[in-house]
Amino acid sequence: MPFIDASILHQNCKSWVVFSDLHVKGDSIDTCEKVLISIHQAAVARQGGIIFLGDFWHVRRSLDVELLNRVLDVLRTWTCPVIMIPGNHDQVTLGGKVHSLKPLQSAFQLEQILIIDEPAISMGALWVPYRRDLNVLRAALRAGADSPGVSMIFCHADVKGAYMNDNMRSKEGLDIASFPKNIPIYSGHFHKPHTICQGRTTLRYVGSPYQTSLSEAGQEKYFYCVQRGNHGVVAGVEAAASVADYEQPETWKEVERWVCDIGRKIFRASSPSDASFSVAKAGDRVVVTVPTGQEHAAQILLAELQERGIEVELKPEDNPLTRRRNAAAAGASSNDVVPVEDMDPLRIFRSFMSQLSSNPELEASLGSAVDDKMSLNKAAKNDLHAKVLEEGLLTLQRLNGTKAISGGGGRECLLRFETVTLSNFGPYYGEKVVEYPLSDRGLVLIKGQSTDGTGADSNGAGKTTLAMSVLWCLTGSLDARVVGDCKVADVTSDSCGYGAPEKKSGKSSGAASNKLTAEVIVKGTINNLSFEVIRRRCGAKSELHFSVDGKCLTGQSPTDTQARINDQLGIKNGLLQRCCFFGQHAVQLLLGLTDLKLKEELSVLVDTSLWVDAEKDVRTRRKAAETQLTQLSVQDKILKESLVRAKKDRADASNKLREFNEALSQATTDFDAIPALATSIGDLNRDLIAKQKEQAAFLRDVFAPLKADALTAQQHRDSNCAEVDQTLMRFKLEAASLQTEKVAVTKAVEMVRKNSLNLLAEEEKVNVQVEHVRAEVVTALLSFPELGENSDSSSLRNHREQSLLARNAVVIRIKDVEASLALIKQLSEGHSCVQDEACPTCGQEMPVESRATRTEELCKSLDLLRGKNESLSKRCQDLHKLCEQSAELEALQVKHSDLHNQIEVVCEAIQKHTLEQDALSTRLAYYEGKVNHLEQEKVSHRDAFVQQQKENARALADAENNLAILRAEVSALHEAINISHQQEAVRQRAEKEVAIAQERVSNADNLLLEKTDEEARIQLLLATTATNSADLTAQQQVWKRLIAVFGQGGIRNFVFQNVILQLESVANAYLNVLSEGGIQFALQNDGKDETRIVKSVWVRSKESDGEYRERSLAQLSGGQWRRVSLALEFAFVELIRRRGVLRSNLIVMDEVLTYLDASGRESVGTVLRTMAQGGGGNEEE
Repeated sequence: MPFIDASILHQNCKSWVVFSDLHVKGDSIDTCEKVLISIHQAAVARQGGIIFLGDFWHVRRSLDVELLNRVLDVLRTWTCPVIMIPGNHDQVTLGGKVHSLKPLQSAFQLEQILIIDEPAISMGALWVPYRRDLNVLRAALRAGADSPGVSMIFCHADVKGAYMNDNMRSKEGLDIASFPKNIPIYSGHFHKPHTICQGRTTLRYVGSPYQTSLSEAGQEKYFYCVQRGNHGVVAGVEAAASVADYEQPETWKEVERWVCDIGRKIFRASSPSDASFSVAKAGDRVVVTVPTGQEHAAQILLAELQERGIEVELKPEDNPLTRRRNAAAAGASSNDVVPVEDMDPLRIFRSFMSQLSSNPELEASLGSAVDDKMSLNKAAKNDLHAKVLEEGLLTLQRLNGTKAISGGGGRECLLRFETVTLSNFGPYYGEKVVEYPLSDRGLVLIKGQSTDGTGADSNGAGKTTLAMSVLWCLTGSLDARVVGDCKVADVTSDSCGYGAPEKKSGKSSGAASNKLTAEVIVKGTINNLSFEVIRRRCGAKSELHFSVDGKCLTGQSPTDTQARINDQLGIKNGLLQRCCFFGQHAVQLLLGLTDLKLKEELSVLVDTSLWVDAEKDVRTRRKAAETQLTQLSVQDKILKESLVRAKKDRADASNKLREFNEALSQATTDFDAIPALATSIGDLNRDLIAKQKEQAAFLRDVFAPLKADALTAQQHRDSNCAEVDQTLMRFKLEAASLQTEKVAVTKAVEMVRKNSLNLLAEEEKVNVQVEHVRAEVVTALLSFPELGENSDSSSLRNHREQSLLARNAVVIRIKDVEASLALIKQLSEGHSCVQDEACPTCGQEMPVESRATRTEELCKSLDLLRGKNESLSKRCQDLHKLCEQSAELEALQVKHSDLHNQIEVVCEAIQKHTLEQDALSTRLAYYEGKVNHLEQEKVSHRDAFVQQQKENARALADAENNLAILRAEVSALHEAINISHQQEAVRQRAEKEVAIAQERVSNADNLLLEKTDEEARIQLLLATTATNSADLTAQQQVWKRLIAVFGQGGIRNFVFQNVILQLESVANAYLNVLSEGGIQFALQNDGKDETRIVKSVWVRSKESDGEYRERSLAQLSGGQWRRVSLALEFAFVELIRRRGVLRSNLIVMDEVLTYLDASGRESVGTVLRTMAQGGGGNEEE
């Protein structure tokens, strides 16, 4: 047992306020906030801490964000130490390690909160959170009892004998004897505060701090205060001689309890004059039972309480359902000394016959059931009654019906499931084997998440597959509905893949044989004997193995083994589906069954097979005798009628023969006229062949060439258009290139003219800027360190000439590269003026694939040369300016002459560029003219093609019309040939009709002879028939009445009466919880037809009178239908368990909360938890 060291804050706290079962949810959050505030105030007032014993939240797994934030806001105001243990509503996983108390830690300081989620010892107390596995709880309690210093136990546990509410005790959970003696125990879980004592063991349920439902009406709620200190010697430790010898440890004890008056109160009143609700305040709920005659007082009370803001619900004490139950109970108490199901069959039969003789209405109903129209006097009726009684007893004795039939006529079966193991079953595939425990699980909710990418959240995740795996193992079906074909459902996972490769053979390889094997193993006990069922399926093959108490009971085939499983486990006739496994749709079966099907289901509770066998036996004997009587009485009439019919048949045959001869004569005449028409079939066939050849020739010689010409014209037009488009694109590209060159030349002219203007302006300023120029020369020489400060104009000119020469070389290189690019482009475009395909640089042959590479290299080189040209041009300009300045310093006249020469050079350059510009304009105009010409040519070609296409279309349309005419002529010839063949068929039918007529005449003559021979035999049989009819008629009346006695409206209905009342009572006990008293259900025999079971429902009105009003099942809403259906299913399972037919520790319900609102889901959860804890639908439990 682990020990937990609490913080200093917890160790120093001596007083602790205890509460439990807060159940925070949407409609209780306001009350829960008040409880949390009040409990903190109480702890602060006592300078203590707070202990919470589980079930903080109402719904596990998913927490509402709004509720969580509101709770955290309150908890952040707490200043005292806190200890919490999780309850069953707080836990998410089976082991309890994942729970919904962890988010609450964020509201506290680290040393302030202590959450104990596994059994442990701390501060002298044993802390035990909720665990489904009772063995874990027993081990923890034993370890705590053996640990010294434990003086109190705080837990959240389910204990046998504890009050689940005021009227129901728990039948499951721990025995009180499992807890240590002489140690106080405080537990959460059940909402009613109470104490369980057995010997020296005392366990106190703290209870909920407020009333949560109608079942807690009138309950007082409490807070408790316990203290930890030196209160005495710990249990199990002997006192020493003196305090010095032994220091007593700190122990726990209860010191205070006070009433918690928070939240809405619920009151029950037996009448409007009941004063128990006089203290009710606004917001409280009062449920008043209104006896007959006090309706007016109830309405006055309703108005008064509603005016005070109190919620009121009036429940009439007397309603049609309770009146019927009281009457049925009174009749049962006065007549039935021994329950019907506990009698032997002979005694049941005598009892029913006695009731039949003394009950004229029952006698009349049986008489109407057999359509008994005989009017008998009293003596005859008594004689008939005595014969029926005698014949019935003989029938029952012959069928060995002497044993009692209680409990369905079978042995008691206690079926407990322990584990289910899955391998390659549905979505559970792979190497990992899934083993799922089934014993002592309590209430389990299975949720899933789909990860296959289909868009669904949880559909198809395998929840139903897991839940129904036990059913599949035991029955071979995943469907909770009963399947009678004994076929095993294929549940091998689609994702398992295949094993060995497919075998090659003459036939197709069976992929299913390579599939992995789906396997489910179920282990458990039947009447305390261990059993194991193993079912496997691979493709179409299945295996089934069964053993009980270590003995193998596997049969020769899966069918034999299934029969042994059904017999040994007591699950024949779909009993497992009726008691343990409820599918998504099967949960509504009982409520939706007809009366006949419902009685078949109830036969599980009371075995009616003997009465069915007796009815079948009597019916068989009566059927045989009735057949004989019918044959004897009808035989004479049949034979006489046969004689008359034979004579009439001969006359009819003679008339028919004459008619057939006339028809034959007419057919012969018609036949003679047919050959002339039939001879034209050959000519028609020849004309058809000739016309088909003409059609084929037209298709070949006219129609096909026209379509081919149209296609050729289209192709020729496409080819011409492509060539024109290609040439036009080439010319446009050339024009664009010339336009680019022209723009470049224009820019060069403008730049040279600008330089000329600059030189003229500079010449004018030379005379007045000598000194300034000298300074500028000196300054400019600093930019050319290679010249030196004393460089003369001659050296400057030499240097300038070198730069000009370099620039001119670059310009020449640029032109060469541009020329090469132009030539390569012409080669690429297929220009007609270029003949050779040699490289313009090296003169070698240039392949087509090398042109692009060479073009790219030349473009890069051109860019580099242009950049170098611009750099050299700028350097030349700077040197030129420097030379002019230097020349001015030497001699202004020489400078002026040089400038004049330079201006002349510039003018020549301008003239040269102007000539180039004119030449480019001329070439550009040439190419633009070519482009315009080609575009006009393209338009003219298009117009010509359109005209030709129209002519081809007209010719093709004429050809199609001619072809249609030929096809119509061919079709007409086909029709003519078909008509000729039909006429030939008419001739053949006429011949067959003549043969048939002749055969009929012969048969009629033979029939007449046979009827004459039969007349003698008929007269001999008439005498024998009359002697036997009287005896059989008398016995028939006895058998008729006996069949009615053994039938549905007779003794079987008599046997079912007590079962129906019990089923109704238990169903209403469940329904009272599911509908909070708002719906009542009734099962009763139809007043007009006792063989029918009528299901009726009473729903309490929402009006002020609160009366129950009857509704048909069709008028119920989906939620109401679901509540009634669930109550009936739960009651049926409960009766099966009570009668020992089958008791199981497992119930599986698929989609049980469908159609239910929030309150309905909560009510179903309450019932399921009660069932999981051992409670049932009996109101006395």
